[in-house]
Amino acid sequence: MGNVVAFGDSFTANSHRLVNKHPGLGSSYPKQSDCFVAADAWPGFVANQTGRPVQNWACNTHTTANMLGRVDQAIRAGHVNDTSTVVFAAGMNDKNQGVDDAVVRANLVAAVDKVRAVAPKVEVLILGRLATTGSSQVYCDVNIIPNMPTGQPAPRTASNERATQANQKAAAASAGVPFIDIRSKTIDSHSSCAKDAARYISGNWDITTRGFNMTSHPSTPGSRFLASQVAAASAR
Repeated sequence: MGNVVAFGDSFTANSHRLVNKHPGLGSSYPKQSDCFVAADAWPGFVANQTGRPVQNWACNTHTTANMLGRVDQAIRAGHVNDTSTVVFAAGMNDKNQGVDDAVVRANLVAAVDKVRAVAPKVEVLILGRLATTGSSQVYCDVNIIPNMPTGQPAPRTASNERATQANQKAAAASAGVPFIDIRSKTIDSHSSCAKDAARYISGNWDITTRGFNMTSHPSTPGSRFLASQVAAASAR
């Protein structure tokens, strides 16, 4: 049974907001090469669910271009081999920063090429993003009263989520690897506007979501769901 190596942005690193704001508090917090990574981020749950060793190379704020550098670091660390399952989960920060879709897709394909160059038999998955906005394009950023999420339309966020989904799907097709379409699986029942128990994304003002490390990021149920989807998609 080989290891699982995760790359991505803050949805995969998912380090606690207090540590992010005050790094001095994080002397004992899990870290991978200068990036805080939570034990209860989805890669940690993959380890719990499968018993496979997992290395989380994600980093808050990272784009697909940043991710390429992390891939190089992981390869130098000896974490990528022919028995590995490598998961790439990035692209939304690119869209938030106005990066062209063609560049995002090319970077994702380049990431796949990098790991295949050193491990031709490596298993690669591209993991989609939990839906922040629901089908109505609303981001429910206020979760104060139990089971009464409220918010406002967020068309730019919704547009960037759609573009990220399309970029990841296209890159997976180009590279010949599976794409796990998380947005399609969560947009109707698990977005920020879902009831408390079903909500996979926290709000900005939030006391009812079931466990979260950062605002506007995966809840504990959301991270567990991502882990289950990765475990189910892996053939190893």
